[in-house]
Amino acid sequence: MYNTERQMVTNFKKDLPAIGTDIKVMGMRKNHSITLTVACAMIGKHVNDQDHYFQIKDELKGKILDLSGKYTDREVEIFVNTGTMKSLVLFISRSQALQPRWATMALWDAGTGAMV
Repeated sequence: MYNTERQMVTNFKKDLPAIGTDIKVMGMRKNHSITLTVACAMIGKHVNDQDHYFQIKDELKGKILDLSGKYTDREVEIFVNTGTMKSLVLFISRSQALQPRWATMALWDAGTGAMV
């Protein structure tokens, strides 16, 4: 877990500038498997939209999975930012974030891609 967090801050950030430094990695070993749950803040100015956000999550998960192979032969299951689901996502665009007095929130239905 420690190596995962360190690699995220020092090396993964080069390829994924959207990942912040507020990172928590929790792990559970049960029999011959390991489950890692990662909470990782994202830097809004590096996230273009909800599709990009989920792409970053997927890339991060892949990098963590590759890293885990260096430390264990066990089966590893990885969850990243489990509070966000593709079914409904809150997203504030960069232009909205730059105008806090008028900041609004948009919700997208991931099934249709429509703003609700």
